[in-house]
Amino acid sequence: MTVQQALLAAQLQQQQQQQQQQQQKQQQGGGAAAGASKDSAAAAAAKDQGATEAAAAAAAAAAAAAESAAAESEEEEAEEDAAAADAAAEELDEDEKKRRMLQEALQQQQQQQQLEQQLQQQLQQQLQQQQQQQQQAADKTQAKTAAEEKK
Repeated sequence: MTVQQALLAAQLQQQQQQQQQQQQKQQQGGGAAAGASKDSAAAAAAKDQGATEAAAAAAAAAAAAAESAAAESEEEEAEEDAAAADAAAEELDEDEKKRRMLQEALQQQQQQQQLEQQLQQQLQQQLQQQQQQQQQAADKTQAKTAAEEKK
């Protein structure tokens, strides 16, 4: 029961009690006689006590409804907090995936650079060997030519 429903129920009870009081007054003829007046006063006191009890019950129902609404509100707030935590965890997971992907890409790039450097070093060594061989061949040819000229 919501707070609004509890308040409406309390108002309805009060209206019903007021109608009963008016009906009793009309039945008693306005309470003009002394005996009727005492009975009327006793009945009015009993009705007031009943109205007080009804109002207390309505207030208790309203308090219970307020507690229920507060509990629902806390539950909704907890659910919202849990949803926000889930969203944050998902975002962290996505960030971690992106970080891993970037790390892997960086490692691949570094490996590629190392391979390119190794290849470049091998090519330079081959070129140096070819140049040395060509120089040696030229030196031999020159030495032969010089030896033949001396003869």
